[in-house]
Amino acid sequence: MFGIVLAIGIVVDDAIIVVEAVQHYIDRDHMSAKEATYRAMKDISAPVVAIALILAAVFVPVGVIPGIVGRLYQQFAITIAISVMLSAFIALSLTPALCTLLLRPTHVTMQSKWPGKFFYYFNNWFGKLTDDYTHGVNRSIRNAKYIVILLVIICIAAIFLFKVNHRDLSRVKMMVVFT
Repeated sequence: MFGIVLAIGIVVDDAIIVVEAVQHYIDRDHMSAKEATYRAMKDISAPVVAIALILAAVFVPVGVIPGIVGRLYQQFAITIAISVMLSAFIALSLTPALCTLLLRPTHVTMQSKWPGKFFYYFNNWFGKLTDDYTHGVNRSIRNAKYIVILLVIICIAAIFLFKVNHRDLSRVKMMVVFT
């Protein structure tokens, strides 16, 4: 049962990756659904296959463990391995076809009802937060030498702080107890 629940999550995950990638190209680059699907599949086909192969490589050996433990995990491992391969196949064949037929550009507007307003403001806030984070990372990359110096200082400070004598630590505890 646990294998089936986990397999459902993995199967849906691959399809979500494809749909999100296609929608990203439709919204950001204003492409048609067919062009966006082609470009997205060009970008994410290799990672989807790699994820499926890695997960299968992890779970297949579990299915050949000898003994009672191996018998318990055999069905779990087989369920996961088969569902991962099926998921990759569906994500690379059926999901792109459905994306070309069903996905359209999204028009984000603030609706008058509370869920629409909430999601509108949340998405704006999250977009601003993402932009600020991206700006900070880009600035850190441009000033990499200062970031490395800061990292070294933090490591030295951590080493210094962890070299506290046990007696000193017990004295600090006693001082806290008596105050």
